Amino acid sequence: MYIFGGRDNNRGQYQDLYQLGWCEGEVYWKEIRTTGEDPHFLSGHAAVVVNNTMYVYGGRLGILEGSNKLYALDFPTMRWNVKKT
Repeated sequence: MYIFGGRDNNRGQYQDLYQLGWCEGEVYWKEIRTTGEDPHFLSGHAAVVVNNTMYVYGGRLGILEGSNKLYALDFPTMRWNVKKT
């Protein structure tokens, strides 16, 4: 499972990517480093994984500003890019 971005009322919005993993019965979180044009500090967005790509759409860039961009993260390269919609 992957978690991208989000909002914390104390610290604001995030643009981190974490992976939930498990090994030998232990569960852990791992921060994933990426390259490319990543989504900037989104919360309230939608995300879906299709094959080896995670797509992130919409969300909030701040309290009032919305996003209509579609981002794609290629898992084999961990590189973000913006898709034309």
